[in-house]
Amino acid sequence: MVIGIKLWGQLRNLAGQERLDVEVQAGSSIEDVVKNLATVSNEKLSAILLNEDGTCRHSTLVFVNDQQISWDEPQLVNEGASITLMSPIAGG
Repeated sequence: MVIGIKLWGQLRNLAGQERLDVEVQAGSSIEDVVKNLATVSNEKLSAILLNEDGTCRHSTLVFVNDQQISWDEPQLVNEGASITLMSPIAGG
């Protein structure tokens, strides 16, 4: 199935576009989707999404159908899900 991913902030700048589609198998988790995105994207975006050991950086904010999810609670992705990724924002 194909999942559309909307990118915000630094992720959008690194990707050079606001939205990317990735193909994943049915029953894939959010981590599977992000890892797949990292493999089909450029090195700079991949470096923001993944740690050196290939695991997902849990500092990335993830929203599924406009609900923020926690990396600590694995969630499967359903066909037609809307996923948004946002790099952490700091400031004051």
